[in-house]
Amino acid sequence: MGRSTHCLNEDHALPISDHLSAVFFRASCNVGHRTRSRGNIPLGIVTEETRVLADGRRRAEAASRYRRLDVTLAADWLTSLAEMHNTGSTFHHLGGPVMSNFQKLYDNPEGVGSQFAIVVSGTGAQRSAKGSVKGTQLALEQVKSSFPMYAQMIVSADHLQIQASGSKGSETPQVYFLPWAKRTIYRVRPKPANTPGLDGNLFFTPNLDGCMITIDGSPEHPTIYHSNSSGAPLSKDEDMHMKSLIDEPTRNQFEAHAKTVQMAKGVEAFQTFAKKKPTQVGSGLAARKDYDYFEYDKGSKTELKMNKFDGVDKDFDACYGAVFGVRKSGRWIFYKQSFRILQRSWDEEQKGFLGLGKSKIVRVEIKKYAVISAKKFWP
Repeated sequence: MGRSTHCLNEDHALPISDHLSAVFFRASCNVGHRTRSRGNIPLGIVTEETRVLADGRRRAEAASRYRRLDVTLAADWLTSLAEMHNTGSTFHHLGGPVMSNFQKLYDNPEGVGSQFAIVVSGTGAQRSAKGSVKGTQLALEQVKSSFPMYAQMIVSADHLQIQASGSKGSETPQVYFLPWAKRTIYRVRPKPANTPGLDGNLFFTPNLDGCMITIDGSPEHPTIYHSNSSGAPLSKDEDMHMKSLIDEPTRNQFEAHAKTVQMAKGVEAFQTFAKKKPTQVGSGLAARKDYDYFEYDKGSKTELKMNKFDGVDKDFDACYGAVFGVRKSGRWIFYKQSFRILQRSWDEEQKGFLGLGKSKIVRVEIKKYAVISAKKFWP
């Protein structure tokens, strides 16, 4: 495994930009069982270090190199995209007004989720601390469902970039947004409603990279939890056992399991708080379900190699989880997604025009998103 786990940081909102510039989301929801740190992950293909070549010849060279590396990094995935395109996939080319793209996600969440990585961040949700309770070291916070949140979307070739905030715009549907924080469990209960349209009928939470999502209740009255155990210490016995393990991958797996158990116990502790209003069963209670690291992470790695320019070439392959929901006819359905980020960056020498002038070393980067799976999660 070897990577630090984290979600998108709610306190560092994802910039909304359609330019080929550096776009970052915070990544610091560390549960402590991966050792590779990736503090900021660029969402654009071109970073500040990626010097976009000005003349036509260099642009052509960059495009050619981009295609070659696509094949190297994600040949199977690109083949899959080509097949979807050739079969006339309805959602392969999202575009147009932002609201229409949210509508497409609402109308066919599993179809859109199978083709586009759902990348979510946000800030501004109001919440109140519930205090500590015996049985968990995690802070418990209730998100106020009465406080309106809104969402924006940018559509890219392989992912949907969604940002939630308290700011209403001309094309920002009202949504439910459940944030995250280290060593904390956030909980929200959407207000019951049976209204048409998008407003109040979409749910988003930041991406998962070590966190866990839990849902229980009924389709009309669900409760959603976003748990994180970063920074929470292991028990003395767990710590001793982990230190006795010889190889790092085994230690990482053990710590990941221990942290996941911490989050599950934290949710159970949160459920002991008395509710202000009795739970309304509606069509009947559905079984509690969890979506954790062991389900959405399909194997991640980072490979570093020194190059001839005394720099480091990097191949990055990491998995993330996403959970989102839609409400139709008063009943919520939630979906889970696992997606992979494929990224490569390297140094190269660029010579002057026609081979004249002083050469320089520049940093080049490519990036792709690949959906691994998308399916109904709950109920």
